Amino acid sequence: ESYLQELELAHKKVEELTLSNERQRMARDLHDTLAQGLAGLIMQLEAVDSHLDKGNTLRSREIVQQAMIRARETLGNSRKAIDNLRLKSIGETDFAKGVLDLINKFSETTSVKVEYSIKPHLQLAALTIEHTLFIISECLTNVAKHSQAHKVNIVINERNNQLKIEIMDDGIGFSQAPIDKDFGK
Repeated sequence: ESYLQELELAHKKVEELTLSNERQRMARDLHDTLAQGLAGLIMQLEAVDSHLDKGNTLRSREIVQQAMIRARETLGNSRKAIDNLRLKSIGETDFAKGVLDLINKFSETTSVKVEYSIKPHLQLAALTIEHTLFIISECLTNVAKHSQAHKVNIVINERNNQLKIEIMDDGIGFSQAPIDKDFGK
């Protein structure tokens, strides 16, 4: 009976630590999106105010246009952070459904065509699901922001008891030279 009490106490501590870690992650996400975005907007508005005092309306207009772009990006990032907070408990999340949800959101917000094949048969740990969905989401975000792609192909399957994810697009690509240099190749 004392072992059972110790086990229950240990379980409760694990739950408390998990909640604390989740709160910290949420705080980081909100800081990264809202606080930094709003701080940048405030600085741009202060610059506009200064330029208007000097009668420089042309530069003020340029800064306002940049601020509108930043505001839209901050709003999009904030929505993404809030959507992440609204996700079901990771224990209830089906990996394939989570990927399909990401694909559907991506398709709704871009004109990029998505073809996919999702065939994972592995039992994935909740933390693995969470991190993998985040990685896929970031890949799709990069496609939307940088690649100028018209089509994305996502293939998720199992190979040698490991999850394999391939995300390819027909976009403009990037130079690997700086990356290879950083890794000593």
